[in-house]
Amino acid sequence: MLRAQLDVIDDATSTHDARATDDDWHRLRHRLHAQRQAATRSPWQRARSGWRTAAPWMRVAVAAQLAVVAVLGAFLLGEPLLRESAPQPEYRTLSASTAAPISNDDTLLVVFDPRLTDAQLRELLGANHARIVDGPNTAGAFLVAAPKGQADLVRNALRASPGVAMAERLAPPPGKAESR
Repeated sequence: MLRAQLDVIDDATSTHDARATDDDWHRLRHRLHAQRQAATRSPWQRARSGWRTAAPWMRVAVAAQLAVVAVLGAFLLGEPLLRESAPQPEYRTLSASTAAPISNDDTLLVVFDPRLTDAQLRELLGANHARIVDGPNTAGAFLVAAPKGQADLVRNALRASPGVAMAERLAPPPGKAESR
């Protein structure tokens, strides 16, 4: 009797195992077929199916990231347009080899007192609306550009200042011939 019960259990188990094995093979074939189809799909189709199968919170996170990238891209592309509309002065260092052309009519050669501080020098030049355009050279002289037509006024003001050792024009005043 025990032997008969074991045979019945064994037959049921083998039938169950065969059915489970067939189901497993069927699932495996289905997965292989799905992978083969996924490989032949275009990247756009794969992205769409990935989007549809993604979790809702993941879709919200990706959409938020794309919105942030779009806004930053708009700012980045809009910035050159804003810069082009506003005139920007060209920046050059004093040691630049291709300096902006300077008119000799409005340029002074100035030697400042070595004890003059940087702040005092800036204040002195700012008060006269002048700016350093080159220097110092080996003698310690600077080229100072004066506002157009005011080189004589700036030269006289600098000469009267206690922090200036020498101030001279590079060219004679316009309209005056140079004597030999």
